[in-house]
Amino acid sequence: MQHFTKLLVWKRSHQPVLAIYGASVGFPRAELFGLTSQLRRAALSPAASRYLKEVSEILRMLSGLRTTITRGS
Repeated sequence: MQHFTKLLVWKRSHQPVLAIYGASVGFPRAELFGLTSQLRRAALSPAASRYLKEVSEILRMLSGLRTTITRGS
């Protein structure tokens, strides 16, 4: 099995995260635990959701395949 960083879904989801982190580097230090933190968490949420959706679809397919093999079809 390949490392998750090589998956296309992860690469596409991670691009906006990198952009937000890069843009927020220049924010004032006083905003580190306010706006900066909130933006960074918001950027990570869709990426994590897409990755988890992809993984759950793969697991669902594998489960169906296992059922088919077990039945001997």
